[in-house]
Amino acid sequence: MTQTEEISHDVRRYAAERGVFCASRPDYRAANAVPAAPRTKRNLVSRLIALLYGLACSVVFFHTFPYAIGFVSGLVVPKTIDTGTFVPIAEAFTVNLLLMSVFAIQHSVMARKQFKQWWTRFVPKSVERSTYVLFASLALILLFRQWRPMRAVVWHIEDPQTAMALIGLSCAGWLIVLTSTFLINHSSCSDCIKSPIISLDARCRRRISVPRFTTRSSGIRSISVSSSPFGRRR
Repeated sequence: MTQTEEISHDVRRYAAERGVFCASRPDYRAANAVPAAPRTKRNLVSRLIALLYGLACSVVFFHTFPYAIGFVSGLVVPKTIDTGTFVPIAEAFTVNLLLMSVFAIQHSVMARKQFKQWWTRFVPKSVERSTYVLFASLALILLFRQWRPMRAVVWHIEDPQTAMALIGLSCAGWLIVLTSTFLINHSSCSDCIKSPIISLDARCRRRISVPRFTTRSSGIRSISVSSSPFGRRR
């Protein structure tokens, strides 16, 4: 056995004892790869569940948001702001005010930092934003179903140009609301995708040290570990 083969054998034995593999020898990866720790696997599964939960909440939102546009505009959807069972004006006003208050309180309170600090004691931080979106969508669905139309005319515009201007202003407002949801909420899905990969990569880099060998002039071989921040010298 030549000196190079002996050194290669020592490196291979060292890798097997330490549970690491050399990146320059792809044939050793399958035999000496470090299996993922059970904790890492659980974290990965929980993050994937959080991702699926976030996608489900987004589906509910993207069904509720177009319905809200049709509900206010009186277009396409089966029930609008002017349709439903008519009740006395006092009852309709009270019920509608309560429904709007539920949505406003949920939207405002759940966005507060103090509430988030308390809420994340029971709900994981990875699904806090998705839960907020889900509750907002459910509050709107409740409003759609329980809204009481009022017979009295609150306001009426007869000029077509003014009416078109108001419709355009309304569409611009809905577009701003939709754009803001992409800027604030939907970025959390990318974090759910990236975080398991980043976490697994960082864990592997902490556990794996790259071995190197040196040959001294006396002919005695020694194996050392690089003094990188991810390894310990031996």
